[in-house]
Amino acid sequence: MTPGLTSIIIINYNTADLTLRLLRSIYEYCRKDDFEIVLIDNASRDSSLEELQSSYPELVLIKNKTNSGFARAANQGGKASAGEYLWFINSDCELTMPVLDILKNALINTPDAAAVTPKTVDKSGNFHSVCRNFPSHKNILFSRGSLLGRIPGLDNYAHTYTLGDFAGITRVDAMAATAMLIRREDFERVGGFDERFFLYFEDTDLCLRLNREGRYCYYVPEAVMIHQLQASSKSPARRIMHHHISAMEYFLKWYPGKILPNLGLFFMLTVNFIFQIIIAYAGMSRNIRH
Repeated sequence: MTPGLTSIIIINYNTADLTLRLLRSIYEYCRKDDFEIVLIDNASRDSSLEELQSSYPELVLIKNKTNSGFARAANQGGKASAGEYLWFINSDCELTMPVLDILKNALINTPDAAAVTPKTVDKSGNFHSVCRNFPSHKNILFSRGSLLGRIPGLDNYAHTYTLGDFAGITRVDAMAATAMLIRREDFERVGGFDERFFLYFEDTDLCLRLNREGRYCYYVPEAVMIHQLQASSKSPARRIMHHHISAMEYFLKWYPGKILPNLGLFFMLTVNFIFQIIIAYAGMSRNIRH
């Protein structure tokens, strides 16, 4: 392990253009002696590898023969890296300020912090939350995009799961791995991401295990970066499917004895899955027609 070094870990899957944009922004806004980049390619079928290797030959590159999912690829990146800090960044992110310096200072100056995350916005500056309370059988039904969360009068319950913005650095239950900076010792203390989660909920699960060790997550709104929500996902059906499967996996892992609540949740997730598929493809059809 190299003290002070940050290992920036990026998972690439058919996102050459997005990943190249992210890399350019990293080199523009991060101090060159402060980081290394570990890129895991999950068996891309486009020109990703050729473009990335040509533009950034210094990358630590891991080529997977199959798409192993986020959790497994992220763990590969952690094991192949040398930094004292691990910064997991989605390929559809972009820096417009020295985010790493701000996050690292916040992490160093908050002794009980295991991980920190910046504020994320879209290209127009609209806020997109990456923080949440730990899921329960009740609040998960009002997560972002859920059927119940769209019903007038019930949408106010959305904040029982997804958290809003905060004025200053704030301790939160859990954060997405969209741009999570974590101390290596804490990541390794809890065994990294649980690879039973192919995509989604591996970050919430990690945060819960950290929390039970007395190590916490903090939101740092002073650090702001662009996140093009779901831009790296080419298939809405695949994304929605994995999100619902992983939600069920989370509850089966942490609430194995709650048979009836889990059955009820399975039913609601099934209904919500169908609802989201209809909404997603109806939206795509409108875009095509227009």
